[in-house]
Amino acid sequence: LILVWRRMPNGWLEPKRMTEAVLVIGLTLLGGQIIFLSWFHYAVGQVAQGYWMFLFVTWAAARLGIHGVVTILFMTAIQGLLGAIQGVGFFAHDIAKTGLVNYWFYIMTLSVVGMALSIHFTERKQIEEALRKSETRFRNILEHAPIGMAVASLDGRLTQVNQSLCIILGYEKAELEKLTIREITHPEYVASSFANIKRLLDGELDHYRSEKRYIRKDGRPVWAQLAASIERDGSGAPWCFIGQIEDITERKQAEEKLRASEQKFMRLFMEIPIPLGVADKEGVIAHFNNKFTEVFGYTTDDVPTLNEWWLHAYPNETYRRWVLDNWNDAVAKATKEGTNVESAEYNVTCKNGAERVVIIGGSPVEGGVLAIFNDITERKQAEEQIRTLAFYGALTQLPNRRMLSDRLAQ
Repeated sequence: LILVWRRMPNGWLEPKRMTEAVLVIGLTLLGGQIIFLSWFHYAVGQVAQGYWMFLFVTWAAARLGIHGVVTILFMTAIQGLLGAIQGVGFFAHDIAKTGLVNYWFYIMTLSVVGMALSIHFTERKQIEEALRKSETRFRNILEHAPIGMAVASLDGRLTQVNQSLCIILGYEKAELEKLTIREITHPEYVASSFANIKRLLDGELDHYRSEKRYIRKDGRPVWAQLAASIERDGSGAPWCFIGQIEDITERKQAEEKLRASEQKFMRLFMEIPIPLGVADKEGVIAHFNNKFTEVFGYTTDDVPTLNEWWLHAYPNETYRRWVLDNWNDAVAKATKEGTNVESAEYNVTCKNGAERVVIIGGSPVEGGVLAIFNDITERKQAEEQIRTLAFYGALTQLPNRRMLSDRLAQ
């Protein structure tokens, strides 16, 4: 009694709990007086048996816990001992016949049963309280989560949804909890969704993530990022699915716009009537446009890297080393100063072996460089032809007087 009552019981001061405690202890006290001290002997003496106290102990164990049990055991021990001393009640003849052996055996049995029941009921209450707190915590998380959340039964019926999911799909909570996973999933994604659900049920997956489309109440599709998992009981048997649904419609729309913009840029890049090439910072050539291939004959299959480009376009090692140093210096300067790559004139060897005079410039782009090739071969040839006509005779192809005067002037 002392060991137990050194800590006060929780909740006994609440009016309802206190009323129940007074009622249990009061009825037990009255029952003990009838059974052990022969109160109302002529009225209930025939049915006043010791086993009735087990009912009170069980009641106390279930409702009042160990504090109520030890209190009743203490009361019963006192009442039984007083009855044995006075020679009345259930143990009226125990002192003379057994020297209180029956009394002590009865109290011991009652104590063992009472304590065992109180421990059992206390643990059960603790488990139920922990479960209740866990359910409350989960419900709060579910309701206040900034993304959609849902709990579905094994047959795909939605049993719990939060307000965020209702907003995403345009339903009232009561409406949504009458639907199934199939009914809110876009037809294009039903097969893949249930294939993943089967893998969860078969134990191949504990969880999975996917992007899929759902159908809103108004019929419009909505993109969502789904993270789904399966919950199992203590024996490992599945009992529900939990899904977290994040609306990614705006992200998908932005991605689609970006993709369209990239496609538009790529079409422009490929069709622009100027040779262009793009290489990343690792030296991998990402793209040549159509005009580049038309002029030089190379594709990215022919020269997949800048190293390959230098070898093919500038086969002479001495000239290649000069081109490489000059170009790298120009790119480094442009990157540092945030300007365009300074243009310079180079002789480029084409795939067919022909040599073309090209002014090459460009601009640093994120993670690489865009090179712009201005083919001036025809212009150079025209200039050379004009110079020839100016300084050589048309018929003899010998230097004329103008060339002689130019040389004398020099």
